[in-house]
Amino acid sequence: TLALVRDVPFHFEPGEQMRYSNSGYLLLGMLLEAVTERAYADHVAEHLLAPAGMASSRYCDQRALIPRRASGYEYTPDGLLRARFVSFRIPFAAGGLCATAADLVEWTRALHDGRIVSPALHAELVRPGQLTGGRATRYGLGLAVGELAGRPAWHHGGGIQGFTSYAAYFPDDSLSVAVLVNTMGPMGADAVVEAMARALPGGAGRAATAPAPADLSRFVGRYGGAEVTLGPGGLHVTGLPFGEADLRPVGGTTFTDGRGLYTTRQ
Repeated sequence: TLALVRDVPFHFEPGEQMRYSNSGYLLLGMLLEAVTERAYADHVAEHLLAPAGMASSRYCDQRALIPRRASGYEYTPDGLLRARFVSFRIPFAAGGLCATAADLVEWTRALHDGRIVSPALHAELVRPGQLTGGRATRYGLGLAVGELAGRPAWHHGGGIQGFTSYAAYFPDDSLSVAVLVNTMGPMGADAVVEAMARALPGGAGRAATAPAPADLSRFVGRYGGAEVTLGPGGLHVTGLPFGEADLRPVGGTTFTDGRGLYTTRQ
């Protein structure tokens, strides 16, 4: 892993922008193993999963026999197919965990009620980062910080071949929500969580869109395998696993195509 990123130039000077990086999480996992002199999976099991009561969760292993283990699927031009194989050693500390939705709810509760980190460290987790000049990001220390469907939320999602996931905590409601979807396709876990947020008391009738940011051109570019362009009708994204779509503003730097949410971490 280190050899893959060692000589890659920075996208920008430190502090000028914020960009989510799986490679950064891989490096943190390597650092954790070096400091603790323990395997990452063992440390996570003892210090994170056990205190949270996540009895049905573990670091993934394709060889393990796990009762009721879900298979992942993908939408393809030939229809719904089993997801392509991926070794969970590849995501390492950037993912690679197997869990149930109930366990993820327990995780959000444990993280935000003081069972995992101290109050001082928790405050750091949910504090938006500050860029050069004082501009705030929409990301804390491993958590997206902002709103979902107009409600304050601390949240994060993930995806790998055949699966999407999203977990959110709504501090004003003391509510934890977790969604797992074992199909990579039109309806992602993030869209389900957003719909649930709209259905909360006081959330009915919230607008599905918000005023568009004044300068949409700053969102044009490539995001992994997807490409965002700007036309007379607004932003349009191509290269998604299930085709292309128009993007409508939800709020801040978050957009939706009616099936999922897309956020630029600026």
